Amino acid sequence: MNAERTKVLGDILLGTNEEVEIYSFAKAVSDLDRYEFAGSLLGALQAIQVDAGAKQAKHDEEIRKIVLLPKATKEMQRGKERLTDAIKALKDPGDLEKVRTALRILHPKQDPPGVFQQALTLLQGDVREARLPEEIQRVEKAFRDAGITIPE
Repeated sequence: MNAERTKVLGDILLGTNEEVEIYSFAKAVSDLDRYEFAGSLLGALQAIQVDAGAKQAKHDEEIRKIVLLPKATKEMQRGKERLTDAIKALKDPGDLEKVRTALRILHPKQDPPGVFQQALTLLQGDVREARLPEEIQRVEKAFRDAGITIPE
């Protein structure tokens, strides 16, 4: 209830900074009605339903992806094991730049963390999430391009 009320309060506060022609009396009364409704039991139930619907859609999409995944072959499993072994071999914080380079290749729009363990955790997440042969190959290529040795 508080979160919904806070959202409406933000609209009210923005409106009070506007000229009367833009934020009219009728709009202000409408926002006050929304504020009251957001704090009511019915408003809380409605917010819960919206939130539950969004969560359900997200989980349905995750299940759909899992169901549509091809069964992992031994070759795919071995490829992921080799990538994990390559990550385990990165023990020296001096390897941080290699890890960051691989992350930049895999996520060009994100700035990789400058903390060694955090960067390794993200890289392991990329290995874990690679579920198709082409995704595994993409991660392998990023490792090679970054200078990370992949054991045979």
